[in-house]
Amino acid sequence: MKYDAIVIGDVHIKDHKWWRDYAHPLFFQWLSEIEANHYIFTGDFFDNTSPNWTTWGMAIELVSNLKGQVHIIQGNHEISNLKGNILPSFKTSVPNLEIYTEPTHVMITDMDFLMAPFLNGSRTKMIEYYNTLEDECDVIVAHVSPVGFNYGQEETDFPLVKTKWKCFGHIHNPNEDIVGVPVSTREGERGSKRVFGFKDGKRFEIPVPNFIEYVDVDYSDSIEVIPGRILNIKNAPSLQEAISKFSDHWIRTEGTTLLRTESDYKVSTVEDLSLVMADPKSFLHYANEDGISKEVIDRCLEAFSQ
Repeated sequence: MKYDAIVIGDVHIKDHKWWRDYAHPLFFQWLSEIEANHYIFTGDFFDNTSPNWTTWGMAIELVSNLKGQVHIIQGNHEISNLKGNILPSFKTSVPNLEIYTEPTHVMITDMDFLMAPFLNGSRTKMIEYYNTLEDECDVIVAHVSPVGFNYGQEETDFPLVKTKWKCFGHIHNPNEDIVGVPVSTREGERGSKRVFGFKDGKRFEIPVPNFIEYVDVDYSDSIEVIPGRILNIKNAPSLQEAISKFSDHWIRTEGTTLLRTESDYKVSTVEDLSLVMADPKSFLHYANEDGISKEVIDRCLEAFSQ
């Protein structure tokens, strides 16, 4: 099936190599194989307004390779008070791209799409504007939070706009009219991914493969190296030992939990030393059984030698 349009949630193209060098190229390769006349992105196409040149060049290539007209509505990540809006510069480098910084109607086949971007200026005024906007269309594509998913006091359901379909970006996890991110960019975005396809006045859900997967593993486990799998290491003796053991994997350091916290190590080390100060061999036996990290053991042995 060739769709009239595909609506894609917030992509958040970023500099981090896991996404830049792996997940996002794979996603766009997959997307390019889903035939459509139009590809519509719900905003936050970029993660920030200052991508490095490698990321910038990759984004140009990925969008240029889509065989259809591309539309990006402005999200809050595309604008900053200091640097303005990144999208106009991006548009000059991509021939098949249209951007939307103000509400705009776009006819696609026989369907009227209302592009409703994140607006510059006060967020309160933006919501007041959308809450009082009287209009009519077939599909709203918006970078705001729907009612019930309040994010930074930015919720609206466009109460005075007559429409058949709504496609919300901004919120990352899918829910009814929320498209959801196509590629996980945060640990809390586990679960299935999708994009919306439109054909002959109907909306379809198109499942997206998981190009990034967050997995919890115990430090004692052995696990196969799989690209795109990000590990949260549990019950590690120390962060350094977790990184060393799983050096071939992608490790989420902030998701690593230790058998003891650093403050626990400091307290236990003082207590352990007072018990076994006269006998380093006893200390080593006790420390190894009690799970004290190698770093702490080495420091204690250094104290013994002094």
